[in-house]
Amino acid sequence: MSATIPLTVMMLMQTGGAVAQSSDAAVPSTVPPLPSDSTTEQGGLGTYFSEWFQRVDTALATQPSWAAPLIMATPRIVELFRFDTSMAEVRTNVNLDNYGLGRGLSLVPNETTQVTLGIPPYEVRTGGRQPGAGFADLPFITVKERLFTATEQEGNYLVTAFLGAGAPTGVPLYTQNTYTITPGLYGGKGWGRFDVEASSSVSFPVEDVAHIGKSIVSNLVFQYHIDRIFWPEIEFNHTYWIDGVRGGRSQLFTTIGLVLGRFELIDRLKMTVGAGYQVALSPAFITRPVVVPTYRNALVTTFRLSF
Repeated sequence: MSATIPLTVMMLMQTGGAVAQSSDAAVPSTVPPLPSDSTTEQGGLGTYFSEWFQRVDTALATQPSWAAPLIMATPRIVELFRFDTSMAEVRTNVNLDNYGLGRGLSLVPNETTQVTLGIPPYEVRTGGRQPGAGFADLPFITVKERLFTATEQEGNYLVTAFLGAGAPTGVPLYTQNTYTITPGLYGGKGWGRFDVEASSSVSFPVEDVAHIGKSIVSNLVFQYHIDRIFWPEIEFNHTYWIDGVRGGRSQLFTTIGLVLGRFELIDRLKMTVGAGYQVALSPAFITRPVVVPTYRNALVTTFRLSF
């Protein structure tokens, strides 16, 4: 087991314990001259990048090997590029497709930290009063810090903290016109081939709180590992709006899906794919005074390249 601290930033998140090293060797009587500052800086930076994948391997080797769920972000520290899609039915004859879902590139700068650089999701709405297409707001960074971990052989659990941030870069139809800050926690516990993962986060808009409102997003995942590549799952995805136009309201979805991977491609490169179907469980669909749930159902897909 190793202890650490993550999130990231929006976004958003993961760091382990440092190992102190000492030596009993005698100190030479003649101390060699110190290298110049430029040599030290170049050598240190070069060493840092040359040992990059060693740190990634250490991060992977000291945590469970669960596949990342379809909707909930994984509590694991991983290095990958991820592109997801969602094709949602908002209501009859009104659909909203999202390409990217803001996932993006995740890097592991040290053994317990992950930094995700999000990509702007591209949305297409058909039907209704405001059809249109364009980029939505950018979840530009998320930092995760791993707090506690144990491999499948040593306890099979994981706890990670994260912090994410979003920027109002979207077109007028899809922007909230404010920056957002989102702190949260991930966790999970496994028993053999079965694991349960959960997360909870709070989104704070910097401006226009009275309209957008703060929201709490919680996820619960039940996942099973079959053979080498099959990861069937069921997720529950809940949102509660603290205030704003949806203040006091909530919505609950269930997602049934299957993740396949990790398929070895070249050297370190591995591919994972998955798909699932998401259905609103509650409340009963309403459009006045606001639309809740925000959509009725959705087909979700995921594509990931890990390295």
